[in-house]
Amino acid sequence: MTWLPMVVLEAWAARTPVLMSTECNLPEGFTAGAAMDCGVTIQSIGAALVRAAQMSQDGWTQMSLAARGMSAGEFSSDRIARSWANTYVGLTKAGA
Repeated sequence: MTWLPMVVLEAWAARTPVLMSTECNLPEGFTAGAAMDCGVTIQSIGAALVRAAQMSQDGWTQMSLAARGMSAGEFSSDRIARSWANTYVGLTKAGA
């Protein structure tokens, strides 16, 4: 199981686009247009914040729709909950 940043998933569930780096292990967010790559340096994060602040309303709306799509599909709360439940079951079996 790949560990996922819950704050990104929660943002998408709230129909909110995100700034994230590739280290978040969610390349699907970039592909879908629900995320902007901010990198990990002070300079790259600052530049991404400027790009986001200057984005048109239409651009932001498109990212918001993509975020909603992310939270309704593979990264829905039901799927994430099932994944965690399976992980916990596997852990309890491994410890038995």
